[in-house]
Amino acid sequence: MRKMIIACVATLGFSGAIYADEVKDAVDDAIKAYDGKDYGQAIQMLDYAAQLIRQQKGGVLEGLLPAPLDGWEADKASSQAAGSAMFGGGVTAERRYKSGAKKVTVSLITDSPMVQSMLALYRNPMFATSGGGKVKRIHGETAIVKYEEERSEGEVTVVIKDVLLSVKGKASEDELIAYAERVDVSKFK
Repeated sequence: MRKMIIACVATLGFSGAIYADEVKDAVDDAIKAYDGKDYGQAIQMLDYAAQLIRQQKGGVLEGLLPAPLDGWEADKASSQAAGSAMFGGGVTAERRYKSGAKKVTVSLITDSPMVQSMLALYRNPMFATSGGGKVKRIHGETAIVKYEEERSEGEVTVVIKDVLLSVKGKASEDELIAYAERVDVSKFK
C-alpha cells in the first residue's frame, strides 16, 4: 500500500520541493496511522496531502495564465484549491487585466466535478449556440463566444483536456479571444 501511495504522489510531478516533502511526510504519517488502525487519522493525513497537491497544482495553473496584451496591465495571478467537501472541489487560477475602462478576467478551472458535468455542453456546438453563443476554434477546440456589442462585454469559454478556460470582461470581442489564445495550453496535462 505504501509503495502505491508514494508512486501516485511521485507521478504528479512536483516542482516545489517543500510541497513534495510535506506531501510525503503526510503520506508517511497516514501509513503509520493506517498500520496502527487509526483510520480517522489516516484519512485526515491523506486529505491533508491531497490539499497540498491541489495547492501545488493551483500554482502551476497560475503560471499558465497569459501576459497582458500590449497596452494592458495585469494583476498578480491567484489560485484556490478546494477539497471535494467544498462545492465539489477543484482547482482554479485567475488573473485580472485592465486597459483604461476595459477589464478582463482569465480563469482556469480543473479537477471540479461541476466542470466535468458541463463538459458535454461545452463540447457540443448545438448546445453552445442554443444560449445565444457562437462557436469558434481556439487551441484546436470548440469555444463558445458570447458577446454583446452594445455593452462591449462578453465571454469566451473553451474546454481543453479537463481544464475549463474562461475569459470574461468588458473589452472588444477580438481582445477576449486574444486572451483565450494566449493561454499556454501546451502544458495542460
